[in-house]
Amino acid sequence: MIPIYKTDLERENRDKGTDLKTMLTSEATDEEVSIELLIRERYSMSQELAMHRKKLMGSEDTAEWNEYCAYVQECIDRVRNAEQE
Repeated sequence: MIPIYKTDLERENRDKGTDLKTMLTSEATDEEVSIELLIRERYSMSQELAMHRKKLMGSEDTAEWNEYCAYVQECIDRVRNAEQE
């Protein structure tokens, strides 16, 4: 019989977050990383890509797209205002 081990989901999520931060840090400025992390609080990368794909294909939900764009702008403003303080 093959043993089945339970995974540590909390550790797995923490490791994914660390991997994301490491990847973003090597590819972007501190400001871009901060904006990206704020966006990830509401939208996963898959959700964001799906919205962009729908937009490009002309099948997006306008209300959903406008909400997304407003949130992204809010994230940008929050980071830039924090930098000025």
